[in-house]
Amino acid sequence: MNNLYPKGHKMVTSNLNIINKRGLSEVVTSLIMILLVLVAVAIVWIVIKNMLTESADEISITGFMVDMDIRDVKDNGNNIDVKIKREVGEGNLKGVRFIVDDGSTPEIIDNNNSLNELEEKSYNLNYSGLLKKVSIAPIFETEAGEEKIGGILDEKEFTNKEIIETIGGVAWYKFDGNANDELGNHNAIINGSPDCTVQGKYKQACEFNGVSSDKILTNKARSRFFDASQGTMMAWVRPKGGVVSNTQIYNLPSIICDEGNYLGIYIGNLSSKDGIWIYNKPGQSNKINISYINNNWVHTTWVHNFSHILAYKDGLLSNSIASGNTLTNSSLIIGNNNFSGTIDELMIFNRALSNEEIKGISNLDLS
Repeated sequence: MNNLYPKGHKMVTSNLNIINKRGLSEVVTSLIMILLVLVAVAIVWIVIKNMLTESADEISITGFMVDMDIRDVKDNGNNIDVKIKREVGEGNLKGVRFIVDDGSTPEIIDNNNSLNELEEKSYNLNYSGLLKKVSIAPIFETEAGEEKIGGILDEKEFTNKEIIETIGGVAWYKFDGNANDELGNHNAIINGSPDCTVQGKYKQACEFNGVSSDKILTNKARSRFFDASQGTMMAWVRPKGGVVSNTQIYNLPSIICDEGNYLGIYIGNLSSKDGIWIYNKPGQSNKINISYINNNWVHTTWVHNFSHILAYKDGLLSNSIASGNTLTNSSLIIGNNNFSGTIDELMIFNRALSNEEIKGISNLDLS
């Protein structure tokens, strides 16, 4: 039977199929390339648009040329007043950002009260912690209505001495080779042979070896430091040696006490319970026990706040009990009644410090 098609037809058909497939592939490839180019253009446009928007915001912000200075800072205990003066410079200021630092944890406080050009204003901030540093930064609003924070324009940092004095410090015995008061108010006298050149928690400290004549005398009545209703005493202590036992707290060794044994921080075994004792005697004996470990530093704090005494260990409240006004007004003594151990950075305040202040001081680098 004769073939209906010439012999070369199959080859021609195959070639045509190959050509058709190749053409289709090239079309698909071209479409994909076009799509990729469009996607790339869209991505580039988004990036450029964002950059243009950010640049516009930056231009809007930098165009303000705002400058502010901290004129005064006052610590009121539960709040602080920061007085700011705005200098010459155009632009509407939405508010001020305050960065308040206690030396370990900064706290941000935004205040949306504006400040006009050449205006001086005092801002009251709700803050009860230790005040180590205050910084200020402007708060702007961009043309797009977005809030922006400028860079820090000014800051005020306090020395450790300024911090202690600001919150009511009346005596600070660093014991760096002597018993002088760092605040210059109540220099004490070393009696006997306490060694105030040993390694302390910070720099040097005073070491006592359980000898009855070894003590540090302030020769100042309690009322020279704080009144009968409120006050604070604190120190870094490193106890050592055997435990002294007694049934009366005033017969135990003391880190600090009054000469009449009506208040203080004592240490020892009282009626079969060992510890550091926070003590006040408005009539009856009020006392709180704090645990300690021999040859380890512990920060201990005595607080009287009109109606209670409070005990703190390493900056944290351990306990509190009701307690009235201290009865006597005799002189304060450091390291009395055969105390054995090391005392460093002993501070006395004329008011009851807050939890935040006590925690802040215990974390403060006093080196």
